[in-house]
Amino acid sequence: MKRLLLILSLACSSFIFSNSAFASEMNGDLTKNEVDQLKNDVGLSDELIQSIEIEEARELIEENAVLLSHVEEIITFDEFSDSIVPYGSQGGDLNAKQIKLSGDAYKVTNNNSSYKGQVKLKFVGNWEWLSAPINAYKDGFAIGWPTSEKVKLPTSNNGVDEFSADYYRWDSRLGKWYLTSSSKVPRDYEPNGGTGWIFDLRQGGSLSKGSLTQYAYTNSKTGSMNYKFTYGHAQLLLNPSLSISKGVFGVVPGNTVKVGHAAGTVTW
Repeated sequence: MKRLLLILSLACSSFIFSNSAFASEMNGDLTKNEVDQLKNDVGLSDELIQSIEIEEARELIEENAVLLSHVEEIITFDEFSDSIVPYGSQGGDLNAKQIKLSGDAYKVTNNNSSYKGQVKLKFVGNWEWLSAPINAYKDGFAIGWPTSEKVKLPTSNNGVDEFSADYYRWDSRLGKWYLTSSSKVPRDYEPNGGTGWIFDLRQGGSLSKGSLTQYAYTNSKTGSMNYKFTYGHAQLLLNPSLSISKGVFGVVPGNTVKVGHAAGTVTW
């Protein structure tokens, strides 16, 4: 009898564990094995794992991604002046609004037959307003690198491939982020230098965040180059522009467009 009870107990425990694991998977949580892969194979820290979306994390695993570089900056824009306020000096100025910029560069498996044998890089940039901006017009976000590096964008039909950009707003009522706009096509690009997106920063005082992903290819089996993510914040009804500025593609600063950046070096 005791033996029968033990068998039934073990069977129930196994069933509960299996269903718990299944429920966790169905709810979209990362499994322990996935977290271990992100740490040991991709090279992400616990903080980075917690900061990225579940889908993005699983995509990194599928691509056999290896993190090559991570950059992060907090920029403070003075909404009614011609300057960008140095980090840490926000003080009590209600016109100073902060945004966090971060960027990652990965080496991933190249499954694109059009670029067979080449090194494939993946650039992922993120921005998040830490305090809701006062000015809400058109803003821009871009990834760029020196064109002399011969790191090229994938193209077809006179356009850029393997690009994506998303913009989310925080819904305080529901307590979650919701997708406001997205694009698979960059607003503008430089063939050997980067891509960018212009989006409508919605009014209403809610927090906003977004991302930009661009893949690129190079014939160089090993190399090193600088890269830069730029965020342009408009103060009037004039759209930010995208172009090469100081040798790197990005959002161009102007009288009514303030630009902050997060720059790093990627070595593969």
